[in-house]
Amino acid sequence: MFIFNTSQGKSVLENCNQASEQLIVCETGQTAKEIFKSVPLIVSDIENCGSGGKTIQREHLFTQVNGMTKYFRFTFSRLPANLVVIHARDIDKFRLVESELRESKGK
Repeated sequence: MFIFNTSQGKSVLENCNQASEQLIVCETGQTAKEIFKSVPLIVSDIENCGSGGKTIQREHLFTQVNGMTKYFRFTFSRLPANLVVIHARDIDKFRLVESELRESKGK
């Protein structure tokens, strides 16, 4: 989970939990552009959620700090005081089972 403050015209990280630190290197005070420089779509979703207030969900192939690439479902939700919370859920196993099911139906 990441919490960004979007009130200053840029998205600044206010807090993150241990699970998010396993996903990507981040420190409080960094901007979303610094943290997610390899994934500009996530930066755009943070800004859009912060300004529009709509919850956004997106599935994205993402390379973690440990070098493993997995599918994640990112959910961006606006909170009071110009905050955006991001929840990242590992859906790699789900995608694998889904693919295997499609293959078995095709046989």
